[in-house]
Amino acid sequence: MRPALLLALALALAACGDDGGGPVADAADTTVADTTVDDTAVADTTVADTAVADTTVADTTATDTAAPTEVAATPGARCALTDRVGLVQIELQSDDPVLVFATASFFDRPNPWYGAPELTSDDCAFFRFAPTAACDAPCDEGEVCGLDGACVPAQAAREDAAFTLVAGEATQSIPRSEGSDTYWAQVTLSGTAFGVAVTLGGVRVTAAETAIPGDLTGLDGTLSGGYEAPTGLVVSWDAPSDGGDVTTTIPINHHAGGPTFTDCRVAASEGGFEVGEAMLAPLAVATGLEFQGVEHVRFAAAETAAGCVEIRWLRRFYPGFVHE
Repeated sequence: MRPALLLALALALAACGDDGGGPVADAADTTVADTTVDDTAVADTTVADTAVADTTVADTTATDTAAPTEVAATPGARCALTDRVGLVQIELQSDDPVLVFATASFFDRPNPWYGAPELTSDDCAFFRFAPTAACDAPCDEGEVCGLDGACVPAQAAREDAAFTLVAGEATQSIPRSEGSDTYWAQVTLSGTAFGVAVTLGGVRVTAAETAIPGDLTGLDGTLSGGYEAPTGLVVSWDAPSDGGDVTTTIPINHHAGGPTFTDCRVAASEGGFEVGEAMLAPLAVATGLEFQGVEHVRFAAAETAAGCVEIRWLRRFYPGFVHE
């Protein structure tokens, strides 16, 4: 019995191996091998081609459109009004105690109502807001009527700007005033010399630490013709030892409004400037001339892909006038 049982068991195991084990193993091996090779080839080709194309596009875009990451402001330079998108002012308002205030505004484009000056002299330039045509229809929201009678995008405050003062190793971030387009703060850094860092539109503008200029002594003014009908203005001072410039911006009477004004700038060492009747009379409408005083100032400006940023370190003074 035992030899017969062993023989029967051996025959049964052989039958199972012939019916299922051999063919299943062959089919599985062939299918997996073929599929794996085919899939791998397709995957390799696709990834390689795509990677090359993507890298080329990324490199080309970065090269063509990338703006400078940092632009150093040029000492003594100013922005043309038709290019200016940022204005930073650091003002010493008191010597004892020392009170310094920082203000700034940053926009997405220059003011479309600024054009070329109508008149110029050695010391001054007169800008008149005088559109050459009127827009045929009301402009859309977010637009204004430009100087040439066409609707153009209105100037809007930037949302991506940041303004920081630097004094040695210390820094102070100047915040944007709530509900305003203006950045403003009393300066808490020590001293009266400050560097500036401004970021906007992916550009960083830096200015080296610069001292706010000193006092203007001997400041006097002579106004001819009076405030209602001015025919001439002369302002003089003692030339300071610390250099800088002296400027004034005289706006049109506030009852008229609009960007019509006279802007004057001379080296402080010159000791004075003059404004002629042609640059004064158009400003003295309604209640008369509104002279704003003078500034002893140092300038710096940076031309960037986002527009021009102007920086001023200044003090303000008002001369006593003699009327003729």
